[in-house]
Amino acid sequence: MHSDDFALGMSADQIEEIAASKYALWTRSDRTRKLNNRQNVELLASAKEPYLQTITLIFNDQLLHLERRYDFALTSPLSESRVYSIKYAMKPLGRTDGLMHLADWKDGLISEWGINFAGNLSTPNARAVYFFDDNRQPYTKAASECGRIYPAMFRLDEKSPEQVSEASELLHSLSCRFSRDNIAKVQDDVVWESVTYDIDFQRQIDDVRKRVAF
Repeated sequence: MHSDDFALGMSADQIEEIAASKYALWTRSDRTRKLNNRQNVELLASAKEPYLQTITLIFNDQLLHLERRYDFALTSPLSESRVYSIKYAMKPLGRTDGLMHLADWKDGLISEWGINFAGNLSTPNARAVYFFDDNRQPYTKAASECGRIYPAMFRLDEKSPEQVSEASELLHSLSCRFSRDNIAKVQDDVVWESVTYDIDFQRQIDDVRKRVAF
């Protein structure tokens, strides 16, 4: 699980300030993306302007023998450059002793979040996705229902305004605004790499709706 220093909805400036004060030894990089990425349509030059889409922080933790990485996905300036996704990943730096066993990884997830998840806990890539409503309360129906949002979200900012609206309507009908996606890459029953994604689908969709119409 990532640090409480970071949260969905933070501004890009807040991320930068925290990174400078508490993560000064971490290597920072970033990526940009065009405001409007729709294909086969004529766009104004302003719609093709890049914006800060991802801030990445990486640290080789010699004490824990782990590479630790954050990726913060941001909405565009049309939506105040807010974090809609936090990815936190860890993988070993050479040494493999002390890594978590898959059974412990599973037990930790279930004790914290329960058994209502989408995904499969078998190897080599175990995955458990938990969903939450607008009030961040756990989804009470079968979590697999919320999995229907993923095809609608795929390359969303390259789709038409109508398709973006359809994705928004689907999300609203499912009441699965937030997700916590947990992935473990496993070898010999040991978790070699763990990745978590915290995502605010609604914030992402609301921003894309503005971008595809820009």
